[in-house]
Amino acid sequence: MEESIEYDWHKIPRFRFAMMNNGDVIGFDINKKSIYLAKFEDAYFAGFSKCPHAGGDLTESKINLQGEIVCPLHNYKFKLKTGQMENQEYCLNTYPIKSTADGDLLIGFKKKKGWFF
Repeated sequence: MEESIEYDWHKIPRFRFAMMNNGDVIGFDINKKSIYLAKFEDAYFAGFSKCPHAGGDLTESKINLQGEIVCPLHNYKFKLKTGQMENQEYCLNTYPIKSTADGDLLIGFKKKKGWFF
């Protein structure tokens, strides 16, 4: 039986994304996490802002025509939708984004399960 993933949803302040154009990447901290937010083909994508290869700052990245975020240090390319590289050597932590009827954006972080003391 496949387990469904539950998320805690956090509102992204509108001033963070309201002026973004296709291909833009910005960075901010939310829920004690450093996040990049990218806009590509009128959709938003989010992930951890440091490249898993050498810690490059993905908030200084470009988005290529294939829908990949390109690390500014070594040009590693990660798919915006999945965080995967073509050769699967590294993978970015990505976070789901959803929009509300009011035009707000929410970012989801997996809920922790189990007992923590």
